[in-house]
Amino acid sequence: MSSPKPSPFSFTLRTPTAQDIPALAQTAADSFATDANSQLKNLRAHPNHIVDMMRDVLNDWVFADPKKCVVLKAVDDSTGTSVGWVCWGFKGFDIPSATCDATTPRPAEDTQKQEVEEAEKSKTEASVSKEGSGDAASVTTGEADRENDDKYDDNIKRLDELTNDHMSEWMAHIMPEGTKCMFLYSIAINPAYQKRGIGSVLIRWGTEKADEAGVFCWVHSSDGGYGAFEANGYVERQRLVVNLDEYAGGVKRPGVEGDGKWGEYVFRYMVREPRR
Repeated sequence: MSSPKPSPFSFTLRTPTAQDIPALAQTAADSFATDANSQLKNLRAHPNHIVDMMRDVLNDWVFADPKKCVVLKAVDDSTGTSVGWVCWGFKGFDIPSATCDATTPRPAEDTQKQEVEEAEKSKTEASVSKEGSGDAASVTTGEADRENDDKYDDNIKRLDELTNDHMSEWMAHIMPEGTKCMFLYSIAINPAYQKRGIGSVLIRWGTEKADEAGVFCWVHSSDGGYGAFEANGYVERQRLVVNLDEYAGGVKRPGVEGDGKWGEYVFRYMVREPRR
């Protein structure tokens, strides 16, 4: 007897509001939870560091001029849950239509800002409550580990400088003055919903706009994400290979059995030419 087929999955692209930002930030953190580069850079950060950072970034993107960038969320039609999102940026031209869902208008900007401020206040109160539950033993441990923390911080600073400088060189090369193009700032899919076509739809929203405008698209892909871009017409133009163990300072990678090595991580710079 054959096993039953999974229920059909459908989703809709919509424009997010301020109320969506915490959930989208959590999706970003969850989608990069097993990414080696992200793990290493945030190994000793506060557990909510990535969520907090992405909340701030998404706040800027969601409120940005839609002629500069657009954030889209994918919503599960059966549950109303946001299961992924993307942020597309534009350079040198205006796209014909920056919204994907005219039936979901954004609230007034001052209302959105008030919602964000209220969310930030709740987050701060929760953080203070957690910090107040510490004890003297944790402080003592922190003092003892300060030297190792400083070494770790120096290594991560060097890694950030390497990747940031390489990105700056790439951007100067691919987007000189007068360039017209689109670029993918970030994309994140809830791990429970991955490999169900959501990422491709979010990518194609942008590539279709680029085709209409006759401009190329580019993306700075993570080590694990490049396959989705290849499947949607992107070609690798340049790469940066980093031996993460050179920056780990002997710290083993969590969840990796054996020698706990971090291994090589490949950042890929990929381009998709317009299809007319």
